[in-house]
Amino acid sequence: MKSLVTIIVFSCNTVIFAQNTWTLLKSENGVKIYWSKVPGSAFNQIKATFQIPANIKCTLSLLTDIPIQKKMVYACDSSAVIKNIDTYTRVIYHRFKMPWPVSDRDDYCIQKLSKINANTFQIETKNITGSTYPLTACVRIPHEHSIIQVSAIDANHTHVEYALKTEPGGFLPAWAVNAMMDVGPYNTICNIRKIITHYNKISNAVNALIQ
Repeated sequence: MKSLVTIIVFSCNTVIFAQNTWTLLKSENGVKIYWSKVPGSAFNQIKATFQIPANIKCTLSLLTDIPIQKKMVYACDSSAVIKNIDTYTRVIYHRFKMPWPVSDRDDYCIQKLSKINANTFQIETKNITGSTYPLTACVRIPHEHSIIQVSAIDANHTHVEYALKTEPGGFLPAWAVNAMMDVGPYNTICNIRKIITHYNKISNAVNALIQ
């Protein structure tokens, strides 16, 4: 059950949902993970704050590098850009591997990169509902909304704040998912920190946004 419930929570691993009261769930290696109730839902939402030892352009480029997310995001089995809508907006796809006999999960999302102010940038990802993209053999995640806010600390360090609301779909007990919801995000953040040490790509979108 542990491996099952932690896979769902972090899919691709969030407005930071500031109106909610956050409770600290985990604090380790400079990573702080919080949870909060969601009105009308049995599934809690999650927020994580941490630092990355890289400049803001490199950090944003890695966090929006969709093909590499199957190596970075916990339990992500497939990740791809389906189409670009404009320089900063695209449709993306993720598939998450579940342990047998539970069905894999997947989703199609719109992801948008934007500028909040001179020092802070945002990556917002929200699932696409309806019949635009046909169902697969996976269970389609019915609701997912995440926002990542990224702020430059100095030339070599970046602060990241991530928040996620999600409904995993299928028959997963909310109490079990809520009990293990820190594992996926924490492992993903550890992967991000490892990959960033040898990541040197700067995306065209990031270069266009940060002059």
